[in-house]
Amino acid sequence: MLPRGRCSFCRSQRWNSSTETTWFTGVPALATARRTPSVVASKSMPPGPGSSPHASFPGHPMRPRIFVSGSANIDLTFRLDSVPRPGVTHVCPEYQMGFGGKGANQAVVAARLGADVTFLGKVGSDAFGPAICEQLRVEGVRTDHVTAAELPTGTAVILLDQSGQNTIITHAGPNVRLTVEDVRRAKADIEGSAMVLATLETPGPALLELFRTAREAGVPAILNPAPPVTFPHELLRLVDVCVPNESELLALMDRPVDVGEAIRQLRAKGPATVIVTLGERGVMFSDSAEVHQLPAVPVTAVDTTGAGDAFCG
Repeated sequence: MLPRGRCSFCRSQRWNSSTETTWFTGVPALATARRTPSVVASKSMPPGPGSSPHASFPGHPMRPRIFVSGSANIDLTFRLDSVPRPGVTHVCPEYQMGFGGKGANQAVVAARLGADVTFLGKVGSDAFGPAICEQLRVEGVRTDHVTAAELPTGTAVILLDQSGQNTIITHAGPNVRLTVEDVRRAKADIEGSAMVLATLETPGPALLELFRTAREAGVPAILNPAPPVTFPHELLRLVDVCVPNESELLALMDRPVDVGEAIRQLRAKGPATVIVTLGERGVMFSDSAEVHQLPAVPVTAVDTTGAGDAFCG
């Protein structure tokens, strides 16, 4: 079993966030409490594999190893009565800062469910970079393959209305600087994993290298095609499971079709299994000629931010 290491960037950095909210904004519903630890890079590491503070997989004596690639951000959340119109200054009654990013959220969810998770990504060279790395480690996520770029850390501004619906504006920062070489340095961990999970936040060349490495090693690869951006078409032939939401699925189509037909067309392009999240309408999925739908569990939405990330993780 590999040791749980620190990213080299964080070894030389210090960050104290004892007065800040240090929780992953994308997965608040899974948190038992909001953590506000003093995050200092020289402190001892959290428990290693096999002694996770989170739940283990029922019936599995060994924790499955999952390799996740994607973004790691600072999230700034503003709770509003309604999204402001252009030219209007809106006073926000509540504001929160936390950690997020699709990839980081998915890694944290998997770790909280008991998996042994390694995260591949980029953070900034500012004070937020080591804070993100430390919080990932607090959550039980390995950060051996997190490196820093000479850029501000990726940031997301989240406008949340009273119904729990959100509008999100992001600045990718160093997240788009992940390279093929970064992936190759993580080859042993990719090959030793039970599953690879990635989003389209990872640049195309690095994403192709990641999925090729997984395919050659016989490791199942899951793609969450978000955000809906252009990516190499050959990527889909390397995907085992594709998990878009409805708008992301339809964005992959060449012409307008319904969700069921879009699922069939997407499977024809490579993924053996397609699972589409439909919000309050549940999910549609297919791993054969048939398309099935499952209803959602009825809930009152408080904050929809990161719901898809939690589903993928």
